[in-house]
Amino acid sequence: YYSLVGRVVGKALFEEQLLPVHLTLPLLKHILGVPISFSDLQFLDDELYQSLVWLKRCTSAADVEALALDFTVTRTIPRQALKGHREVESIPLAPGGDCISVTLVNKAAYLDLLFQYHILDSVSYQLLLLLGALYSVVPEELLKVFDYKELELLLCGMND
Repeated sequence: YYSLVGRVVGKALFEEQLLPVHLTLPLLKHILGVPISFSDLQFLDDELYQSLVWLKRCTSAADVEALALDFTVTRTIPRQALKGHREVESIPLAPGGDCISVTLVNKAAYLDLLFQYHILDSVSYQLLLLLGALYSVVPEELLKVFDYKELELLLCGMND
């Protein structure tokens, strides 16, 4: 599916056709190879972003430790064989992440790793397929002349 989406986006650009959807800011930046900032996470998951901003601003060691966080992220995987059932998987953000508690001292490293996971690591395979297909239709170097706002305008037109 991701290769198909990449080709559709590429074909829309190539043939100057507007798409009836809007791509997220981080995806537009991925397409252009532009660095993604921490604040861009808000466009993927506002609730997660707000929680991480709170943690980033927190100056109380007791408050940080009370969260009982470690250097892992939990994701839910739908089970195809068992309809309605889901499997929970804990993914370490760093080697031995399940044994590293988040503290006031290491919270910046935790936030960086969590950001990296959500923006890139968790979707790297899908991005590889989508971008590979897109660049097979429109070469990457042709897109580099645009910023993300211009690319969105080319793909989606003006907001109503």
